[in-house]
Amino acid sequence: MSTVETLYHEAGLIAVNKPSGVLSHPNPGRTREPVAFPGAYNFDERSFNAPGGKIFLLHRLDLETSGILLAARDEELARKIRDMFPARKIRKFYTALLQGAPPEGKKGRWLDHLEKVSGRQRATVQVVKNRKPNADLSFHLTRIFPSTRLTLVEIELITGLTHQIRVQAASRHRPILGDSLYGSFKANREMKKRFGLDRMFLHACRVELRHPISGRPVVIKAPLPKDLIEVLNNLR
Repeated sequence: MSTVETLYHEAGLIAVNKPSGVLSHPNPGRTREPVAFPGAYNFDERSFNAPGGKIFLLHRLDLETSGILLAARDEELARKIRDMFPARKIRKFYTALLQGAPPEGKKGRWLDHLEKVSGRQRATVQVVKNRKPNADLSFHLTRIFPSTRLTLVEIELITGLTHQIRVQAASRHRPILGDSLYGSFKANREMKKRFGLDRMFLHACRVELRHPISGRPVVIKAPLPKDLIEVLNNLR
């Protein structure tokens, strides 16, 4: 069914634990990286023609981000769950390790207006000032490492724009550790040398929703990968 670990499979809903370095779906021009599900991908349907039948992708994670990725076996179920994202009926939580001074307060909310910017090699996203916010997240601090100016946070992604967490954190001079696009090259290089971290420290750790068919509450969790746990152990 999937090329990666399955966390949940019930009433047509599938959740897998996507490792960093695995694509949510194939991208044109990117043929080297593995993909979360097998089979040819239909971009119009957002579905994989997997050996056991179609699998409909419900959202995506960046290549560098690990954690919970949702899919569905049925097209009607896929439509219903996809509609739940903009209606904010699905709660998505991430664990991130931020560089720089801790955000003010133990809890907070970041509201920004984000826009895509086309570049020569790849599109990026930036914060545009004095525009109505379209990006919304909340966070709370879970651990501070004063000697390295690193802060572990849990983030609830309320909206789901491209690179949203990465851009909102970087715009506040608190980029995600290991982020090669929006982060600090110097800090990333130092952390790789000290702790062997050669990926972005961002993990989709929990998803909460009510199944649109059964009506049952669904809570899916994905523990931190071993490489990220090792970094935290070394920081302690």
